[in-house]
This record gives sequence, structure tokens and C-alpha cells, in this order.
Amino acid sequence: MSRSWMEPPRIGDIVRLSGPGGMGRTFKRTHGVGIVTKIEKPHDRRIEYEVKWLKSEERMRFNEEDLIVVSDVDG
Repeated sequence: MSRSWMEPPRIGDIVRLSGPGGMGRTFKRTHGVGIVTKIEKPHDRRIEYEVKWLKSEERMRFNEEDLIVVSDVDG
């Protein structure tokens, strides 16, 4: 059973960056898609998702609304 498209990313999900205009496409060209490697919930801030980009191998942190799940860990 696959998850609803509205559920937040989980560790192991393949994601891409969302964004206005061509920002997401430009980012994807440089970094490719990424995998969620860590999820943190600081007590005074929103949940942060650490993503390791597969093309560039860089690690970056994002909020949920910045990410689009391409392939979930269950599916």
C-alpha cells in the first residue's frame, strides 16, 4: 500500500527540490535527485529534512514544503 501524496517525506525517500519558476529545474540539473537521510524536529523550529543529493553528493537541509517526493521508501 503506497502512502498518500500529502504525507511528509521519510528517511529513504527519493526527493527533488520544488520552487518557483525554473529554480527547481536548475537545481536538479546541478544536484540531481536526493535521498532523505535525516529528519530533525528542533523544539523551537519546524521539522528539517537533511537530503544527500545523488549527483553532487552534497548534503543540505530543507523544510517539508521545499521537497517533492519522487519515490517513497514503501513504493
